[in-house]
Amino acid sequence: MSWLFGYGKPAPSDPVTHTPGAPSPPVPPPNKNEHNFDEPGASYRFDSAALERAAKAAKELEASSTIEFEAELRHKNEMKQIEAKIRGEAQVERENRELRLERARLEAKEYRQTILESISTAGSVLGSGLNAFISERDKVATVIGSLTLLAGGIYGAKYGIGTVARLAEARIGKPSLVRDTSRLNIVDTLRHPILSLAKHSGMDYAILTGGDIAPMGNEGVTAVHKVFDWANTSKKGVLLFVDEADAFLRKREQERISEGLRATLNAFLFRTGEQSKKFMLVLASNQPEQFDWAINDRMDEIVQFDLPGLAERERLVRHYFDLYLLQPSLDKRQRIRLADDIDYTAECEEVARRTEGLSGREISKVAVAWQASLRIGCELP
Repeated sequence: MSWLFGYGKPAPSDPVTHTPGAPSPPVPPPNKNEHNFDEPGASYRFDSAALERAAKAAKELEASSTIEFEAELRHKNEMKQIEAKIRGEAQVERENRELRLERARLEAKEYRQTILESISTAGSVLGSGLNAFISERDKVATVIGSLTLLAGGIYGAKYGIGTVARLAEARIGKPSLVRDTSRLNIVDTLRHPILSLAKHSGMDYAILTGGDIAPMGNEGVTAVHKVFDWANTSKKGVLLFVDEADAFLRKREQERISEGLRATLNAFLFRTGEQSKKFMLVLASNQPEQFDWAINDRMDEIVQFDLPGLAERERLVRHYFDLYLLQPSLDKRQRIRLADDIDYTAECEEVARRTEGLSGREISKVAVAWQASLRIGCELP
């Protein structure tokens, strides 16, 4: 305890060493605050500052142990409170769960009893009604007859209307694949009586195009059957002219043909497999080598149309000259003017000689180009 009262400390050694021959360092002046315990009576002196430090250190030591004890007690109390709270909540939850289960059991029991009573009541009512109904044979016969008539009427209307509609369409209507035909229905006969008389001099005709059948896919089978069903209803027979027939009658060995187009071709071959007095089939194509071998087998004659000769070209030139130049020049609203002294015959003959090797379509394009040149004010060559 000597350190508390400030005595008994060893004197600090002087770190400065004395070198022999060197002058001695000066002696420091004595410190008035330092106590010389070597002096007589120094051990009986009292240091008040040291006592205060000791008292303060004792208080701090006592306070630190008291704070740690209080913190430990507080932690224990908090843990006990939390544990008690959790146990209370768990007890409440168990009690509530038992109450809910009991309520659910009661509700299920009441619902089951209600359902059983409803079934029993309905069964007794139906049973009594059925017994009363069976006991009267007249009512049973009447009900059975009514139900039979109702079912027969429903099915008869469902299938009868469809059958009548298909028959009417086959005899009166026109299939969607037919572009033009001389076979007119009642409405067309009343609307065009002169045209009806002119076209009924021989066989009826119908014009189809292969470009309408190829993109139909699976629906092409039904459309082809409708055309032949419609043709079979004609009394005089129908000439079926199919333009661009190679669009859907191509070879089946090719990998590019779709399943729908293959099925349409098979349906066409099925309807044309035998000779018929109801229709005559005419196919037109610029590529007859594309036809399936079964189509070539069904053709009796093959006619090749060459390019028009000089006489045909002259007639074509006169026709298109009159259609695209002369007739528009007579209309004052058109901007086409022709010279009065033009020799149409000589001009058409000269054009026919210059257009050797051209087809009828190409000659028509030449006439359209003439018309376009006159509209913009250019002179014809």
